[in-house]
Amino acid sequence: MTHAITKPTLAALTQSLGSDNVSTDLAERELFSQDIWAKGETADFVISPKNTQDLAEAVKLAARDGVALNPRGGGMSYTKGYTPSRSKVGI
Repeated sequence: MTHAITKPTLAALTQSLGSDNVSTDLAERELFSQDIWAKGETADFVISPKNTQDLAEAVKLAARDGVALNPRGGGMSYTKGYTPSRSKVGI
């Protein structure tokens, strides 16, 4: 079962990745929740890990708390491949 992001999980992600790499800003969440042609459900948060170690830690924290993540690369998809199809998701 997927859970919405909680304050403790968000705090743990922020502590691990740094405040510059975790966002709950609505405009940023909306931007990252769409591709060129389609808009998905708006993500609850956006993380920007700087390396594979940060990514692994973020996945570990999200999995621990039942928070789903949608991976997103450069963001130039035309296929809805990373747009969230449900709520309670992070990118």
